[in-house]
Amino acid sequence: MLGSHSMMMAESSTRGHDGIRVVRRVDFSYGLRYGITTTVAGVPLLLRLLSPAHRPIQTTRDLPGFWRGSWAAVKAEMKGRYPRHPWPDDPAAAPATTRTKRADQLRGKP
Repeated sequence: MLGSHSMMMAESSTRGHDGIRVVRRVDFSYGLRYGITTTVAGVPLLLRLLSPAHRPIQTTRDLPGFWRGSWAAVKAEMKGRYPRHPWPDDPAAAPATTRTKRADQLRGKP
């Protein structure tokens, strides 16, 4: 399960040893408690997380480690840059979203 049912893009690198890379907005990844792996041999995919403006903010194979580690610093920077978007303290437990905080309030969601 990849969190939000919204679009994501998978790319395959032939130049390096990155293998398959999944590119998606970070807020689409809220709710993911485990990293994303291939179905063959359970190889972790390279996950490239993007800001709401679709700019890269983190590349990782260890999503749970990112949530526990450097997420706090990324969240602080992104909160200042994109204040209308939700930046949860525990993204692994937060619901994936494609909307701003205001849009969620209008729909009656917390």
